Formats: sequence, structure tokens, C-alpha cells
Amino acid sequence: MEVPKLRVDFYPAGVATADENHCSLFLKGPPNVRVDARLWLDEKKGTMKQCCLAEGHGWPDFMPRTEAKVVHVEILQVMPEPEVWRWDLSTVNWRSLQRGECVLSGKFDIGDLEEIQVRFFPKGDLDARNTCSVYLVGPAKAVASGRIWVDEAFREFS
Repeated sequence: MEVPKLRVDFYPAGVATADENHCSLFLKGPPNVRVDARLWLDEKKGTMKQCCLAEGHGWPDFMPRTEAKVVHVEILQVMPEPEVWRWDLSTVNWRSLQRGECVLSGKFDIGDLEEIQVRFFPKGDLDARNTCSVYLVGPAKAVASGRIWVDEAFREFS
């Protein structure tokens, strides 16, 4: 697990939004990762799960103000932010298509995959039951997992 450059911000007198007489503790990092982490200030512990650290994540009211001696950070897991590719179908004339006819996206790269393409059947492929069909197409031995969305509906795949 490669840990990105992180910064701990400790405010002994608290940030502006902190309760009176409380200190504040935040962890900040790059925008493209999420972390699971534990932060301690002396014996007081805080835990964060899958937090994006670009804006900083932490506690304005971590604990009552004290003469803190030790700040400790434990990084449990580092996860990349999921990459997202979007296809604006408003520019595609798909309303005239019949069931079994598809629209192909341009080829794109995402994550470690190259030359990926989306096949969208707005009225479904020949096996669909009153739904659209969407296929992710790539190199023969490509392996991927993720989530594919059409408007508000999604399916997970692996």
C-alpha cells in the first residue's frame, strides 16, 4: 500500500466553528484517493472510513482543549478514487433506433483499460425485457469491475 502525502492539521484552540474550549484535528491529502484511518490525540481516538481528503476530513470538536502531547495517525487502507467516464447521449440520434439496434461510443481509456467502448441499445438488445441494454466492450482478455449507469439506474459488473 503506497501512502500518499498527507498533512495533519491540529488546532489547539479549535477552528472557528468549534465549540468553545475544544481543539480541532483534520487530515488532508490529494483529491484522487480515499483512506481509512485512525487519528489519536493523546488517548482520544477518531476513525474515518473511505474519506476523500482533498478538502480535509476530521473533527472541529475533536476533544476538550488540552495540553496535547502526541498526535498519532494510522493509515489502514488507501483506495484510489473511482474513475468515471460519461457519455452525453443528447448529441446522439438514438430515438429512431429499433430494438436490437445500438449506438457505439467512441473508444476511451479508463483505469488500466485501454480502447474501451460502450454499446448502448436504447430499446434493448434482442434478449431484453422492456429495458435498455448496455455493454462494455474491450480487449479480449481485459478484466474489469465497476458500476454502469443509465440515468438513475445502475448495474454492478465484474
